[in-house]
Amino acid sequence: MPGDLLLRVDEQTFADDSFRIYDPDGIVVVGQVPRWSGVSWHKELARICGDDLKWSKVRHKWPHLSSDLRRAVTKDLRDSLIIVVDPSLYRFDLERTIASAVNEPESKWPYAFRQWAFEQIEEYELHNVLLDSPAIRVERYATLPDIYVDLDLNEDASVLDTFADRFEKPHNARLFAARSAAAFAPILDRDEWIKAVKDEGEDRRYITPEHIGRTILAKGERTQRVFDEGNQTSVAAINELKESVRGGLSKAGLITLPDPIPIGAVEQSSALTPTLQAGDLAAGYAEDLYRSSEGIRRVCEEFKGVILNGSMVRDWKQIERTDLDRLR
Repeated sequence: MPGDLLLRVDEQTFADDSFRIYDPDGIVVVGQVPRWSGVSWHKELARICGDDLKWSKVRHKWPHLSSDLRRAVTKDLRDSLIIVVDPSLYRFDLERTIASAVNEPESKWPYAFRQWAFEQIEEYELHNVLLDSPAIRVERYATLPDIYVDLDLNEDASVLDTFADRFEKPHNARLFAARSAAAFAPILDRDEWIKAVKDEGEDRRYITPEHIGRTILAKGERTQRVFDEGNQTSVAAINELKESVRGGLSKAGLITLPDPIPIGAVEQSSALTPTLQAGDLAAGYAEDLYRSSEGIRRVCEEFKGVILNGSMVRDWKQIERTDLDRLR
């Protein structure tokens, strides 16, 4: 077996979350920075804003920082991958459908009907948050053969049931969806698929989505995903997916599993990890932009990559700008 098939971790990413405790929309934003970001500005910024950098503190002191420091921070943050999970978009769809069906404003709905509608909307949100996470696609590529003849496959339901039962609170499901999109971002990236199809097409006459998916997953397993402490439930679920992926890749001969197997996703303390603090700054900055009047467009114009509710956004691209010493 060629040596480059041996599973080893030679890269890391660092991601932190931004959300509001009392937020009816339930928006979760994750900022993921690559290890090579360097964060050479961290020591100086920590001297001014405190050792454990948080976006709320940095934003408050931003106008008083030197232009060179602001430029260095912004330049690194803009290289981040931003993942937004916005459950309000799902709720709005179903609320509009129900209102249209009953042809009455919500204020006139009987109490019992309003309670029933609320339960349906809550279930619909959970279902779609998980459905748009990478979980189903990852399981499909990890477990299904290149060619199968079973028209009754319903892997969506089994994966949804597994994860829906896992999360007691909607926030846990939202955080899992955002963090798993960060952990399996290549599988959501059209450019990765185009490149994989081109590379594999040189040696194979017939290529299935399952084979391409496994190829992309195999490449991604060389990167360890590091998250801030605070939600081990989501990290455990991500690692469960990774175990399934690694088993499927090993069976397909795409990787060789060493002993011991490196952990695919871990939690670390942001207070001790400057790159996780950078992830917090990126996530907080992106959340502010997303909640602005221009929403996701402004986020896309500022950051290198953006995923919204499980889809890589291609409508707007990051813009080049010279005024990196100020926030948008």
